[in-house]
Amino acid sequence: MSPLRLFGFDVSANGTETPINPITFKENVKLEFTLHWVPLGKVPAGSTVTIRMAGGGPKLEREYNVEVPGGQVGMVVQQRVTFPYDGMRCSGDATLTIHTRGDSAVSSPESLQYVGPIHALPLSFASPIAEEAIKKVFGQQAIPVSSRFRLGPGATLRLDVHAAPPINGLAIVSATGYDGNPTQGDRVCAVRLLDAAGALLAESYIEQGVTTAKSDYDYYPAGTLNTKRIAFFDTMPAPAVNKAGQPYLLYTFAATLPLASPTAPAFIEFEYLLNDFVLDVKGLALIPAQGTPK
Repeated sequence: MSPLRLFGFDVSANGTETPINPITFKENVKLEFTLHWVPLGKVPAGSTVTIRMAGGGPKLEREYNVEVPGGQVGMVVQQRVTFPYDGMRCSGDATLTIHTRGDSAVSSPESLQYVGPIHALPLSFASPIAEEAIKKVFGQQAIPVSSRFRLGPGATLRLDVHAAPPINGLAIVSATGYDGNPTQGDRVCAVRLLDAAGALLAESYIEQGVTTAKSDYDYYPAGTLNTKRIAFFDTMPAPAVNKAGQPYLLYTFAATLPLASPTAPAFIEFEYLLNDFVLDVKGLALIPAQGTPK
């Protein structure tokens, strides 16, 4: 039995207290946890506390030394720790766990102190893809939108494209990744074109094996995934070997979502639809309707 009890905690994001039920914050922030400990007995030297966030994407965790002065048994003691949430991680719904160990040894048993939901609001970052590369694949008429983002379960992101001309398609460079069971034709993400008031003008979908695919497709033996690999945009070497023990490539994929008729959106909204995986969008471009000035 752990001699520590977590009586409660508070969370702030960049100095502002976060909403709760669930704990909600934007990506790319510095979180500060104020942990309220109640020692029930002598706390062993070297005791640690680990804060972990796990969602559709990579886990993020930090370990800290427990700071509880001696002679405070039965009293509430506060400890503040900083938890950087840098860049893109697992936007959308995720799970926060807080657990302690009696000392820093891996063999020391964990004591679960808290488990509950969090929601990370996705942000749009600058695309790493050069405009020339976008135009080479999608045509010189394509109008690149410098946006990169990651969506996980429960995540929605709205991009402002007020200056957009009428378009008849949206070009997307993307891939799905991390753990899950991909199925050919699954609707991964809804894509909605909205007017200035937020009313729906048109809707389409990014679909597994149709307009996106799994980044680490070649990690798995041929025929084991229930989905296809589509035309790729670019590749990079994977940092490890695949299941056959061979080097392999990671992909991003190129696809265009056509529109039934020319549409001039003020916003483009992306809503992630699956309960696992993440969708990494690395580049976007608007395809102008014929005769529309670029």
